[in-house]
Amino acid sequence: MSAYVPYYTLFYVTLEQHTEFNTASGEQGNDVDIALAKDGNDNYIIRGTTLAGAIVDQAKKLGMPVEYDISGEAPAQDKNNKPICIPSRLRVDTASLKTPLHDAIVRQHVAIDEVTGAAKPNALFDVQVLPKGNLWHCFIEVNMIDCTPRSIAPDELVAHVLHYWQTNYLFLGHRPVAGYGWFKVQQAEVVTLTDEHVFDYPNSTYDFTQNKAQLCKQLQVQSTPLDQFVKNKTLADAPVLRKTLRVTLSAGANLDGSGEQWGVDGFFIGGHSQDNPESIHELPDSVLSHFSTGSSYKLQDQDTPDNFFVVDENHQPYIPGASIRGVLNHQLIRANESKIAHSLFGSLNKQNGKVQSSNLYIKPAYLQHDDWQAMVFHNHAEDEFTAGVYGSNKFVRTAVVRGSFVTELVFEYIKDPDASNAEHMKSEVKAQYDALCNALQQGAQSQLAIGAKQWVDSGWLRWKVQEQKGEGADND
Repeated sequence: MSAYVPYYTLFYVTLEQHTEFNTASGEQGNDVDIALAKDGNDNYIIRGTTLAGAIVDQAKKLGMPVEYDISGEAPAQDKNNKPICIPSRLRVDTASLKTPLHDAIVRQHVAIDEVTGAAKPNALFDVQVLPKGNLWHCFIEVNMIDCTPRSIAPDELVAHVLHYWQTNYLFLGHRPVAGYGWFKVQQAEVVTLTDEHVFDYPNSTYDFTQNKAQLCKQLQVQSTPLDQFVKNKTLADAPVLRKTLRVTLSAGANLDGSGEQWGVDGFFIGGHSQDNPESIHELPDSVLSHFSTGSSYKLQDQDTPDNFFVVDENHQPYIPGASIRGVLNHQLIRANESKIAHSLFGSLNKQNGKVQSSNLYIKPAYLQHDDWQAMVFHNHAEDEFTAGVYGSNKFVRTAVVRGSFVTELVFEYIKDPDASNAEHMKSEVKAQYDALCNALQQGAQSQLAIGAKQWVDSGWLRWKVQEQKGEGADND
């Protein structure tokens, strides 16, 4: 009796969402500039094409040869023609989320002038996101029929990528460089089918894409944990340099050498206008309890800020990745490192006919402990001639004045496999990383202002930088 021939390899994957996430839909009929994509049943989705593209991209970064029957694109036969599209062996289902942990949130963004560090005019836009914590169930089918011999089989390629994502972040959707769409593989099971199952799969009677247990029972097969599937299968050196930095940004009292307090460093990063409460008493008690009012004074309606600081789905303050990214980019420009900044942060200005993608991914800085404090400030504009109050121009603002917020910076540089000058590339990578570390060192000295009111009293936080070692960080 002949041995069974490989037929299909199926992957049942659970992705854990570590940051807010957006995969954009069309603009028509949406109230926000970049809305979340949904299916016909009004469920939020991750498109199969989005995850498939991430698998192919990550495989290349890990040094695995990606054949044409995986990428779905073969070189053109003539240099004047477009590449030839061919069927891919990968089929990735669109993942849907029927019941998210939290309702969608709208975030407000503004483009920053990289030279001045101020907001660019006419560059305000908003993004609809799903808060972190959701679990997405994904299905990947790999066609192994008549697969030609190669250094790494298509199902092994997918397995290695998923295994890598168990300890390293997967970036999906809109603007992962600014902290959106960071995932990890929480769990993955593999089912291997052979030609004995040719009449059982696929089967229109059963939805095997959503029910692994039903498939195993119906076809009388066993699933294999991902770790066991990739066991004893090694990869060549990856052509990607990756360093992960853990950065803590702290607000709070400044102390001198004798322990005496001489000032407070806080920050304010505004949220979307639709999140502003009409009265400060609309805030939940879990938020109001963190406002310092001095003695026995209780906050009144007149203490309601004109703008409120941005909070996460749990009503806790945080620092968006885009805010950290803008500050670091501006710092490199100030240090006359514009060329390095354009390589590190990306640029739409074409060089050699191509735009430059970013080599730096920045996660939002989330509150380390439930230990934070905020204050309300009453301000007025000053008449520059009389030095008195300018008319009735009074406003109320707020700031976070105590708390520690932790972010991760992933510096990722892809080695060009066709590079003729490896030493030049090595020096370029070092220059980018050194420039980034120099900018972060300014933050360690509380010289990187973040958020609004920087030149008054806000944003001068203390940055503590630590390079990650070991699992989850490749430090070449």
